[in-house]
Amino acid sequence: MRLRMRIRIPIALYTVILFIFLPVVSALGCNHQAEPAPTTVPPSPPSMAPSPEIPANYTTYTDDTNFFSISYPSDWEPALSLIADIEKEVKEVINDIKSGLPLEKVTVIFLAGQPMAGGIYNPNVNIAVEPILEGVSTLDQMVEAEIRGAKTIIQDYREYSRVKTTINGREATILDYEGTLPGIAKRRMLQMMTLVGETIWVVSCSSTYEDFATWEKDFHTIVRSLQISN
Repeated sequence: MRLRMRIRIPIALYTVILFIFLPVVSALGCNHQAEPAPTTVPPSPPSMAPSPEIPANYTTYTDDTNFFSISYPSDWEPALSLIADIEKEVKEVINDIKSGLPLEKVTVIFLAGQPMAGGIYNPNVNIAVEPILEGVSTLDQMVEAEIRGAKTIIQDYREYSRVKTTINGREATILDYEGTLPGIAKRRMLQMMTLVGETIWVVSCSSTYEDFATWEKDFHTIVRSLQISN
């Protein structure tokens, strides 16, 4: 398989990305269904929320193959240097998805946010594409696997909500949770997951715990703005 992660990520930015990813690789050995933790919120009934109206002060990114797009505040900046590094991988991933070929690993296909000192983007959004785990056939099962993986590294995982909905005509789940990684201040995240072929697409918006309320409405607009060609 030709996918390779060749991104040279600054340590400061990598720590943010590390938190943004729910590390599904940590759940590969967890074939059993873990008992829900007390802080886990049962999913709400599915909702058929319409696609959000994109605010006038937003911009929309569309990949070179016109396969997907996402919108975000216009004062956020794409991580252009990182996107340039993974441009070839992004095209290969999209081509594989269109062709129905399996992926081997997690691949970041988009990064953006408000740049800060030290190469950190806060708040930020990324899109990751991951292969569906062997033996997993539903979105609910994949979400549970992702959460089990997250709990292996997030010290104080606390889930506020888990909403089942439809985005871009596909079943999706939106998670709202917080947690702390060793050596990193507590962060809060809104994360959308949806299945596309044999992959799961994960759109993650993250900010410091203190700033989440400021960005919560934007985060909901961003994760619901994802468009993927059929």
